[in-house]
Amino acid sequence: MKTRKSFSRLMLVMALAALGLTTLTMSSATVAGGVQVFEVNPPNVFAMTNVAEENEIVQYSRSSTGALTLLGRIPTNGNGIGSGLGSQGALILNENNTRLYAVNAGSDTISVFAVGTTKPALIQVINSGGDLPVSLTIRGNLLYALHASVPATIFGFTVNANGTLSPLADSMRMLTTPIGTPAQISFNPAGNVLIITHKRSDVLRPPVNIIDTFTVGANGLPSAMPRANPSSGVEPFGFAVRSDGIIVVSEGFNNIPGAGSSSSYRVNPDGTLTLISGSVSTTQIATCWVVLTNNGQIAFVTNTVSNTISSYTVAANGTLALLNPVAAMTGAMSLPQDMDLSADGQFLHVLLTGTGQVQVYRIGADGSLTLTGQAGGITPMSGAQGLAAF
Repeated sequence: MKTRKSFSRLMLVMALAALGLTTLTMSSATVAGGVQVFEVNPPNVFAMTNVAEENEIVQYSRSSTGALTLLGRIPTNGNGIGSGLGSQGALILNENNTRLYAVNAGSDTISVFAVGTTKPALIQVINSGGDLPVSLTIRGNLLYALHASVPATIFGFTVNANGTLSPLADSMRMLTTPIGTPAQISFNPAGNVLIITHKRSDVLRPPVNIIDTFTVGANGLPSAMPRANPSSGVEPFGFAVRSDGIIVVSEGFNNIPGAGSSSSYRVNPDGTLTLISGSVSTTQIATCWVVLTNNGQIAFVTNTVSNTISSYTVAANGTLALLNPVAAMTGAMSLPQDMDLSADGQFLHVLLTGTGQVQVYRIGADGSLTLTGQAGGITPMSGAQGLAAF
C-alpha cells in the first residue's frame, strides 16, 4: 500500500513539473524508497521583464514567513521595449486576484492571464487601443489603458465574466497635453473618476505640472475632455488611492538631490482635486512609486536614485507626515521601482531593476520594514517594469 501511494504522489509531482514550473518547494516528508515529496505553492508574486524581443512574466512564490522562491517565466506573447516604461500600473491584478493584466508596450497589446493555480494560463492578447501602453486600471467590469506616445491617450474595455477584455466603443480620449509623458492611470474607489499623472507636460499650456481627471458615466465612458488639476509639486508620478477617495501622489522633482516629495489630495466626484498636504519631502532622490497599507494609515514610496524606501503616516483627514526617510535600504545600485502588498497587508514587495531582483519586507505595526526574502530571475538593468502580488 505504501509503495502504491508513494508512486501516486511521485506521479503527481512529475505532472506538476510538466506544467512548466522550474522550481518546486520541498516539504520535509519522505516516503518509502527515500523519494522526497514536493509541495507546489501557486505563484503569488509577479514581475514583468519588458524585454523587446519577448515580454515575460516572472513568477515567484512567497511563503508564510516572507521567503521568496523563483518559480519560472511565462511569455506574454507580446513585446516590451527593453527600457523602463517610467510608469506605475504596468502589471495589475483584478480585485479578487484571479486575473493578471500586463501591458506589452512594444507591440501595443494587453495580455490577460488566469492566475491563482499552479501556473498562470494566458487566455487573451488584445490590442490596447493606442500606442505605447504603460499603465492599467480596473474597477468592476471596466479596464482602462494609458498610452504614453504622442498623442497621449486613454482607452477603455469591458471586462467579461471570464476576465477577457472587449473594446469599449467611443472610449478613446486625449489627455490635457498630447505631448506629455503620463505615468499612471487609476480609478477612484467609486469608479466614477479616472486619475492620470503627467511627469512632463507642455510648458506653454499651464498648469505645468498636471494631474488629469475624467469623470466616468454609468455607460463606462469618460467625459469628453479631461480636467487639468495643478500638482502641488514637480513631476507627479505614481499614486495610491485610499478607500475614502484620498490619493497620495509621489513627486520626482526631476531627480534634484533631497527634493523627492509626496502630496495628498481628496478626489471629488466632479474630478476636482482638493490639496490636503503639499510636497512633503522624503529628503531622498527620485520619489516615484507609491503604495498604501491596507488600513490606509501608512504610505511607502520608493526613491529610485537613493536606493531607499521612505514611509509616511496618513491621517484620517489625509494629512501626510514623514514617518521615516529611510524605512529600508534596498542595496547599492538596486534602483527600487514598482511595489505591491500581499493581500493580507503583511508584506511589501519591491522590484529592483538595477540588480534584477524582487525583495519582500514584513510590515510592522509601526510601519517598520524587515527584509524577509529576496530572489532574482530578472536581467539587471534590462528595463523591467511592473509588479503585482497577492
